[in-house]
Amino acid sequence: MTPTIEVLDLQVTFLTSEGPVNAVNGVNFELYQGEILALVGESGSGKTVTSLALTQLLEAGRSQVAGSVKFGGLDLLKASQRDLRAVRATEIAYIFQDPISSLYPARTVGSQLVEILTVNAGLNAREARTRSIDLLRRVGIPGPERQMRAYPHQLSGGMCQRVMIAMALAVNPRVLIADEATSSLDVSIQAQILELIKDVASEYGMAVIFVTHDLGVVAGTADRVAVMYGGEVVESGQVRDLLRNPHHPYTQALIKSAPNARDESQTELVGIPGSLETRREFAKIRCQFAPRCSESFEICWSHWPRPVQVEKSHSVSCWLLSDEEEILATQVDEGLTS
Repeated sequence: MTPTIEVLDLQVTFLTSEGPVNAVNGVNFELYQGEILALVGESGSGKTVTSLALTQLLEAGRSQVAGSVKFGGLDLLKASQRDLRAVRATEIAYIFQDPISSLYPARTVGSQLVEILTVNAGLNAREARTRSIDLLRRVGIPGPERQMRAYPHQLSGGMCQRVMIAMALAVNPRVLIADEATSSLDVSIQAQILELIKDVASEYGMAVIFVTHDLGVVAGTADRVAVMYGGEVVESGQVRDLLRNPHHPYTQALIKSAPNARDESQTELVGIPGSLETRREFAKIRCQFAPRCSESFEICWSHWPRPVQVEKSHSVSCWLLSDEEEILATQVDEGLTS
């Protein structure tokens, strides 16, 4: 099966007054039609930057993006602005963390939906209004005809997020990117929105990238997961396999710290010592988790390990899974090239 999106060696560097900050380094993943892929990691791991870089939504002039993002015959990192606008308008839709601020406060939600449908879907005003009401009804908003006249501040956060999902569905996109789409909502509302995203993804045949810090959310929502730390994917695989048998020390620690993802026999949450370091140019070849890892050894501080396939669809980047011969060969190569 051909992937809907194929990301190869994605790299993002922010240009700051203190020097370059390597925010994303060598990220690879594929996303298939109808699949939900979760990008998981703590704040600063690079997951949101990765999602924004896919369609070049990062601020121009303050960032450098390299690698490739293949989508529908295009490399989105090399595409023209005209092609990018077309992709953003009809092919790849985003839902962000704060739904209320994502909506224009001085216009009704109905007028905003109608505009999307007339501009991007080519409907006339009457068709767009009918379709807007249908979309609001589909995402579970009661009294959609009445809510068409509501302003964002008159709706709850959960209702605004449903409106954002309706806007995303308006043009039948091939890909939906949900960036911390439930983190600002009450727990009961979170569950409803997650179930809605799963339902509409299945109904519309969309591929979904779900960006979150919460492994508990991932357990009940995603098909596959890529765990990110320090701008890199440290472990990826099918959700069930990865949660039951995590291999990377960071994934193991993340699961132990998540109330809804840890082993049922574990009675207490376990914090991860230390904090995520700022990733600068000079640090890009080492394992970023080494300073916080109780199992790190010499090579972890000097070289980033190559991914190891522990199962057919389960990949881990950790020197603990490499044999002595590979470690020795890497150390010898370092000595020859230094």
